[in-house]
Amino acid sequence: MNILIFSDITCLAFAGGGNRCWWQAGLLKQLLENGARLPTSLVGTSAGAAIAASFLTGSTTKALQACQKLYSDNTQLFDWRGLTRFQIGFAHQTIYPTWLAAFVNESNFKELQSATSRLLVAVTRPARALGLSGSVAVGTLAYLMDKKLFHNIHPTLPRFLGLKQAFFPLQDCTTALEARTTLRAAAAAPPFMSGVHLQGAWAFDGGYTDNAPIPAQTATEKHPPWFC
Repeated sequence: MNILIFSDITCLAFAGGGNRCWWQAGLLKQLLENGARLPTSLVGTSAGAAIAASFLTGSTTKALQACQKLYSDNTQLFDWRGLTRFQIGFAHQTIYPTWLAAFVNESNFKELQSATSRLLVAVTRPARALGLSGSVAVGTLAYLMDKKLFHNIHPTLPRFLGLKQAFFPLQDCTTALEARTTLRAAAAAPPFMSGVHLQGAWAFDGGYTDNAPIPAQTATEKHPPWFC
């Protein structure tokens, strides 16, 4: 049986997933309360990136409380009132940004910027030939095929079809709003949550290219990271 020595980990990856993010939070919270320290490098996408950010602002408990309240106050996932205009409203479109604002905001943004751990947020860029809508549709099918048929931790088919992965250092953001926009882009899964125009181009959920993102590494940097 291998023994995990947490202090030896230099990079921790937070995979995406709405349910997975909470066991990530619980596990890491217990480790930190028992003397562990966050690695110097963090990388994440979708809800995983948001949880990583909550640790950098010291607001993980607040994030959980906000999530519980937002969803307990919400009675339905869809708003059918726009159906006559061929539009359906999705609750996630407003709930997710409101949730992010509960733990990444002006009151703790300086804490985020000064954190010793640096967070890279992974997003997906559309294929040039497919555009945003086409990339989401093709990317969904490609991701599911790669995962179900080939069982790859890091899918290759979405990238083969032209989808690109991009990374943004969260601490490079100059305002709390910019940080939340970056985190929202990393979790934007149309039609439930619209794509985000991020630094001059469309971006959407990083899980479409790799739900357990790893940035490019040099040979000396390829010490195996651990995933949450």
